[in-house]
Amino acid sequence: MKNLIYIIIGLVFISCEDQFLKKLPNPEAEDQISVYCVLFADQAQIKAELYHSKKIFGPVDTEFEDYDPVTDAVVKIIGPNETITLEYNSTLEEYQFNDSIDFQKAGDTYYLEITTVDGKKITSQTTIPFNTIEGIKMDYDSIPVNPRFGISEMLFESSFQDMPGEGHYYQLLGRYSSGFGTEQIQYETPLYLADDKDRDGESIDQTGRGYKIEYDNTLDFYMVLQSISRDLYLYNRSMNSYANFTFDPDNPFTEPTIIHTNIEGGLGVFGSSNQKVFNFTK
Repeated sequence: MKNLIYIIIGLVFISCEDQFLKKLPNPEAEDQISVYCVLFADQAQIKAELYHSKKIFGPVDTEFEDYDPVTDAVVKIIGPNETITLEYNSTLEEYQFNDSIDFQKAGDTYYLEITTVDGKKITSQTTIPFNTIEGIKMDYDSIPVNPRFGISEMLFESSFQDMPGEGHYYQLLGRYSSGFGTEQIQYETPLYLADDKDRDGESIDQTGRGYKIEYDNTLDFYMVLQSISRDLYLYNRSMNSYANFTFDPDNPFTEPTIIHTNIEGGLGVFGSSNQKVFNFTK
């Protein structure tokens, strides 16, 4: 009787294991197309990058690994009044259209259509946001960190007024002359991102850091303030999380970063931006 029970338990386990294995991802499953394309209001060029993704299973290179570009797709962007086709640049490994200054306009919706040689259809859409911000306040403090060599740490403070109405998303990039050359202001995350959730119309403040040589008494810096689409905001926010993610093999609760995508039939992002540049000298 006891042996019969063991046999029944074994058969149940084998059956469950078989069902479980059927639900596992197929190591031979096709890769997907990864897309990165951002439209910029009133800019003359459009770029799109297409790469083959890596399979879930298979050899993994722990160093930086090159991804195979998709070189033979048909990439189209459909606007309100015309459709443009991007041409592949083999040197830069990207698709380009170089006369789009009258094509990319704030408030308009655009549709991305990609067709691969094996018949895959990849689509997405984005609406270029408005950017009515008239100014941004900027200041900094200098703290000596190496007096012998005249090197100081710069603490940057900037603020701007959120545009009226909810649902705005921002990205901020700052650069300054440091004595070492032109440097990027460093924020807590690789890209400084903000939204107006629960602070519609309020001031959005941020701080950043940098270093300069003291003998260069004049500091020139500029800020690029972008009003970006929601999908681009979510994509960049997830990429910030990925960049700051540290895998801990001793922590069983460590979770992977889920990268946001708005690409139907593939991965990545089709987003849009409307940027303004503000220059300062102090």
